[in-house]
Amino acid sequence: MNDYGNMSSPTVLYVMERFFTQGFDNGYGLMVSMGPGFSCEMVLLNMKNK
Repeated sequence: MNDYGNMSSPTVLYVMERFFTQGFDNGYGLMVSMGPGFSCEMVLLNMKNK
């Protein structure tokens, strides 16, 4: 919290930025985000290094 502030909304974007910076293997991935109450979003990703 001291370094990045409130991360409730931008957490998915923060994790994706770190993921792309550190590298990844080609293949499928699942991005899941849960919000307040009962809200949930899922995206199936087909990721390829260029």
